[in-house]
Amino acid sequence: MSRSKTWTAGEVLSASDLNSEFNNVVNNGEDLGWPATKSKDLDGKSLLLDSDADSHLTADTDDRLDLALAGTDLFHWDGTVATPVNGFDFIAAAAGSEPSITATGSDTDISINLVPKGTGRVTEGGTNLLRNIVEDTTPQLGGQLDVNGQSLGNGTLELLSFSETGSAINEFTIANAAAGNAPQLQATGGDTDIDINLVPKGVGQLRVDGIDLALLLRGQIGGLVLSPDTDTAKDTNITAGIAAAADQSAMLSLTTEITKRLDASWAVGNDQGGLDGTESSAGTPDASTWYYVWLIRRSGTGVVDVLYSESATSPTMPTNYDQRRRIGAVRTDGSANILQYSSVETDGGSTLTLWDDPPLDTDVTDQGVSALTRTLSTPS
Repeated sequence: MSRSKTWTAGEVLSASDLNSEFNNVVNNGEDLGWPATKSKDLDGKSLLLDSDADSHLTADTDDRLDLALAGTDLFHWDGTVATPVNGFDFIAAAAGSEPSITATGSDTDISINLVPKGTGRVTEGGTNLLRNIVEDTTPQLGGQLDVNGQSLGNGTLELLSFSETGSAINEFTIANAAAGNAPQLQATGGDTDIDINLVPKGVGQLRVDGIDLALLLRGQIGGLVLSPDTDTAKDTNITAGIAAAADQSAMLSLTTEITKRLDASWAVGNDQGGLDGTESSAGTPDASTWYYVWLIRRSGTGVVDVLYSESATSPTMPTNYDQRRRIGAVRTDGSANILQYSSVETDGGSTLTLWDDPPLDTDVTDQGVSALTRTLSTPS
């Protein structure tokens, strides 16, 4: 603040001059300390920042600075820890760049600790960033993940990608394992029965240890051994087993053995009829006829059953059954009873049928010198 008058030697101090000098101090007293020529000590008092005095900066606690807005202390800078050395840098950015909050201090490695209050969460754009830790004992991942930061060129990362279904109730559970045991990838969720669908991209193949799994399973069959049941003339027992569908659309798994009757129209379940709808007389088998045994599956429910049909290629399937695999055949005699046989499982997984009592198709001591046609019991 400039003085109101410059005095000279011998000049008389008048009342008006004295009043003028005091008025200058009273009216412009705020200018006395500014610009500052030394540190200012507020001694715990607030520095008011707005016209209604409800926004202010205060250091009313040693080593802590509080910023109040609208009368409430909303921001704190707390240095009350013993011997503080680490803090934050708030760094601005030019156009097209991101501002940053950076840990700074004398330590070589400095973590950043974000601590919500109570059961509060740390969010980004409304998305809870810490739900893996705060809410669940089982981790959840969303979006995409690549620990090396590799990019596809469009901002996405290419190690793992997770997509979400709004009404989802089924999921994967990945479990690790102790020594000597295998880790597990398991379908879990609200449904009782849950398939696992592995889908390659484009013409890609599903491989296990480098082997094309589809090629490996294309003709797969195991178990499913046929044998006569208690009613040897009409019933066939099929052991538990698994086989790839003829069109490779699914694996058909018969989890428990089943017995099907040749003398009744097909019905689902054990000890039920097995004939498809090709018979002229429903539920009545034909004499001297090959009946092919089909493993069938209803894809909508996963139910697996067995069917007899005279067709070796196109059986008449029960309603809603849409997947099948031929697993064997039986033959009836002239009385429409099943010719007796036994089956064994070969190394390849299929069954080999052996006649217990080979049928005698022809028995002629002397057929003469002319050529004759004889009908033999052979597969068609």
